[in-house]
Amino acid sequence: MLLVSPKISIFAVRKRSEKVKNRGAIERILLFLLVILAGCSGKKSAFDVLDAPHHDAELRQIAELMQDNPEMAFDSVVKYENVAENWSVADRNEWHLRYVESAYKTRQLLDSCPDLEEVAQYYDSLSLLFPEDETLLGLQARAYYYKGVMASMQNEDLEATRSFLHVLSLMEKNDPNQGNADDKRFIALTHTRLGEVLYYYGINDLARKAFILAADFFSDLNDTVALASMLRNEAAICQAEKSYDLALAKFSEAQGLVPIGSVVFCHSIGCKLYEMQQFDSAAAYLERSFDLEDRFARTDAASRLADIYRRSGELEKEVYYTRYYVGNALMESNLASAKMEIEFLCSNHEKEVEATGDTKQNADFLKYLIPLVSVLAIFGILVYVIVRNRRRIKHIEKQITTIEENRQKDEINEKSGKEPAITQKSDNQLKIGKSAFDTFDEAWQHFNECQVCMKIKKSVKGKDIMIKSVAQYPHIKLSEKDLIDLVQAANSSFGDFSLRLLNAYPELTTGDVRHCALVLLGMNDAEIAALDGISYSGTNRRTKKISGVFKTNLSLQTFLMSYLKSLF
Repeated sequence: MLLVSPKISIFAVRKRSEKVKNRGAIERILLFLLVILAGCSGKKSAFDVLDAPHHDAELRQIAELMQDNPEMAFDSVVKYENVAENWSVADRNEWHLRYVESAYKTRQLLDSCPDLEEVAQYYDSLSLLFPEDETLLGLQARAYYYKGVMASMQNEDLEATRSFLHVLSLMEKNDPNQGNADDKRFIALTHTRLGEVLYYYGINDLARKAFILAADFFSDLNDTVALASMLRNEAAICQAEKSYDLALAKFSEAQGLVPIGSVVFCHSIGCKLYEMQQFDSAAAYLERSFDLEDRFARTDAASRLADIYRRSGELEKEVYYTRYYVGNALMESNLASAKMEIEFLCSNHEKEVEATGDTKQNADFLKYLIPLVSVLAIFGILVYVIVRNRRRIKHIEKQITTIEENRQKDEINEKSGKEPAITQKSDNQLKIGKSAFDTFDEAWQHFNECQVCMKIKKSVKGKDIMIKSVAQYPHIKLSEKDLIDLVQAANSSFGDFSLRLLNAYPELTTGDVRHCALVLLGMNDAEIAALDGISYSGTNRRTKKISGVFKTNLSLQTFLMSYLKSLF
């Protein structure tokens, strides 16, 4: 009875602890599931988390005035100039942005206006934490837009191009075609600005694409004035490429929307008359074209006028237009390096747009797939935990039943005067074998001469490894296989050496057994530290721990040798 009762109580405690552990695990899994669902259910606003802006009413009023009355918006911004210094960081940055925006819309934006670099960097840092905040995205995009506008005013076209492309990348995070009217107009204006820079550098294909995209947005907004302007920009590109018939068709289409006079046709008409060798008529149109601001039209007109006046013998006019043509050709060569950099930036942007397009195709699918997979995974874990625990409970119940049956047999045998039945060993009891050798000396010789022991002895031979020199021998660290082979060598020599120690001293771990095998081989703490790849202090603590388990004042090697000799 005394042999059976403690085991029954142990199984009962284990059964109860398993239930407690399972309940705790299930609660943690359900909490994790709720966190995932909460994370997927909504989006946090950057300014809600930051508890800013505190002056939302003033800034919102300025933003509303910016649409219909920029002059009043500018006056409102200037009114807060002195007090804005005491506002929060978020408020100050938005005020700074609104100042530049209103100054630009009222034609008061000067080179002396404060730079928006710090504002853009501030919104960039926030966007890393709140990538889906649409309010933050709009402010970030406008900061880069007006940063690009100021760069254009200062003839920093490369920086302007970089800013405009970044604006388009930001706005493409949401579907532009699903945006509101303000967003569409903002994107169209950005395409227009970018197209103007590209056209100035003669990057006509990309410039035309930018103007066409802008025209599509203006068409959706029913803005005929802006749409006509985009058509004239396309016509100007056609003129630069000497496609005069197509240019005239585009100009005519723009005139049908918003007539502004025949002056826009003069260059194409003059070039066609020049090709027809009607030089006198062509000269009148080309001179009017030369007075326009279009650099490519002026250069083309200058080359043709120089030829016309050379033919008519008007030397002064020929020299004037020739000098302009040559000077403009030199300017284009100076722009070559900047042109190459701008083309490189645009090509990289197009690659990013293509990659973003591929990502967006899977975005909606992934949006629902990830939460679904998470829920299924958690459900699978719950099922696994429940099934595993049921199996454990059945196993425990089976063992309890077996013990009860043995107890009943013992009681019957006691009553009948027979010897009690031997209690059946549980699954975790160890079966220890005997040594294959008759004497300790034979076993010891076999152990010392095995391959792994010879390898370990050779690795430390001739090395005076001291406490402070352990780290100087990282190359002698044993692999996991070597340690396993060492323990197996001890097992084969001394009859399940590791199982004997673990059975006799349950406080020991497998790591302690490996340590004992190295000590048995004659290694000191410094050598074991180098072989194990750990510090000397860690090895020394383990030696003291094992000695405490053995309850001996002898050295660890002496005790182990005495222990093994007692087995023979």
